[in-house]
Amino acid sequence: MHVVLDGKEGSNYTDVWGLTFSPDSKHLAYAARASREGKYVQFIVVDGKEGQQYVRDWSGQGMLYGPVFSPDGKLVYVANDGGKAEFVVAAQTRKIDPWVRLDGSALVFDSPDAFHYLGKNETGSYLVNVKITSQPEVEACSWNETWNTDFGSMELKQSGSNVTGTYPHDEGRIQEIVSGNKLIGTWSEAPSYSPPNDAGTFEFTMVEDCKSFRGNWKYGSEGGWSGNWKGTRV
Repeated sequence: MHVVLDGKEGSNYTDVWGLTFSPDSKHLAYAARASREGKYVQFIVVDGKEGQQYVRDWSGQGMLYGPVFSPDGKLVYVANDGGKAEFVVAAQTRKIDPWVRLDGSALVFDSPDAFHYLGKNETGSYLVNVKITSQPEVEACSWNETWNTDFGSMELKQSGSNVTGTYPHDEGRIQEIVSGNKLIGTWSEAPSYSPPNDAGTFEFTMVEDCKSFRGNWKYGSEGGWSGNWKGTRV
């Protein structure tokens, strides 16, 4: 399949979709799918030039939305890279840890440098506001690994923005959501794994070197913090 512009035939792809012109009509962008080295990949093509490739294996990966142009011509799209978390790319800047876009929700521009969309996570659905920055954001630290903490050795497993873990104190369990450099979630312990005495909430903040975190915990979800919860990466 080819895209033909002003009589000029573009590259041959397995599929193309989402053809859109920039507001000044000087640039044409679209999404395309092709087979490369035995794998299906998807990417954005702008004025005949291919962008970053994303693996597509039919499990919610690859190009998920777009491309769209901002009022002043910045290119924006949504993708999922190899089964990791969904993310937004705006003006070649990857937005770290976005919410998952609701099916059917459009990216709506409020200004040349800002847009919003409906997103969701495990706690519900929200209106997500995104600012287009001029510099790429720093990749977030991974929470995977073993951590020495105030409540013993804690094993964390991260999948996208979701993290689960265990620790030895009263056979503890934790479940949380990544938000920037923070983990925000719930802890629970034997015997009941229920509040008010055996469960509550916590918040961890990753230190810049990605080797330790500091945080707080409390019983239930109301009131002030009950104590500190710190950890270092093993």
